Amino acid sequence: MGQEIVVTSSSDVGGGKLSMSLVDLKKNNNGIEKMSSSSWLSILSPSSLILFAWNTFNRFTFISVLFILICWTSAFTYTTLYFLYVPTLIHHRMVNFQFDLRCQDNCLNPSAEVPLYDYKTPSIFARGQSYDFHIELDLPESDVNWDQGMFMVRMRLLDERKNEVINYATPSILQYKSPILRIANLVCYWPLYLSGFTKEAQHLAVPLATNFIDGFSPRHGLASMANISIEAKQIQLYSATLAIKANLRGLRYYMVYWPLTSALFGTLSIGFFVAIIVILSVFRILRNNSASTTVENNHFD
Repeated sequence: MGQEIVVTSSSDVGGGKLSMSLVDLKKNNNGIEKMSSSSWLSILSPSSLILFAWNTFNRFTFISVLFILICWTSAFTYTTLYFLYVPTLIHHRMVNFQFDLRCQDNCLNPSAEVPLYDYKTPSIFARGQSYDFHIELDLPESDVNWDQGMFMVRMRLLDERKNEVINYATPSILQYKSPILRIANLVCYWPLYLSGFTKEAQHLAVPLATNFIDGFSPRHGLASMANISIEAKQIQLYSATLAIKANLRGLRYYMVYWPLTSALFGTLSIGFFVAIIVILSVFRILRNNSASTTVENNHFD
């Protein structure tokens, strides 16, 4: 153990014997492996690939391929930036109001809880983006709703700990129609009512909050739930939908409402900077290659 094994050949070379140790053979093999790995790395390096393409293909073909790659890179970068920077323009959430049918007096107001997250992200709000809230109500033109008159729609935003972030309330009412106008409307549209193409209902869009920025309220977390209630003695409704619209400003506004102009300007700007970087890199690689070739020629001379 630990001794050096010597292999000796029986042939004489110039009156002496040729001997070589196994340790020297292993060292030589390791050196060859290192040289082969370093040679592969040098062949697969970006500079070697650029020199290979420059010397192999036609100059026009090389420049054309490079131009296509720059255009594709700039377009891909702008598209990725658009989907990462521009938020969803509008979110719709169904509102299912809960109420007690057994109640006679002092009943609770119809209320519903709407989650403000989805399966992809823990929050539907973009950082630093302002939003407008409004609720869309489909109310039948029934005697109960006509007798109800004014009613209040209240929205409370809650964080993960059920702490109240904001509290908004907005009054609303059915659009007034005189008895004569109701009869005239029924006489004119009775075929549509009978066929089911339309119904005796009104669509109300009630604004709830404007310019809300999530995380802007101090001592509160991010809004994760919206509690919506209708403060009315008696009210009838078909359906309700909460709409949350992003109030875009600045660069986001132009990227959404001027898509072609912003896409053209953004792609050209990104392509300009990418082209500068690529041209400088190729020029430097070609210059270093020409300098090394000149030095080798002078050495052989």
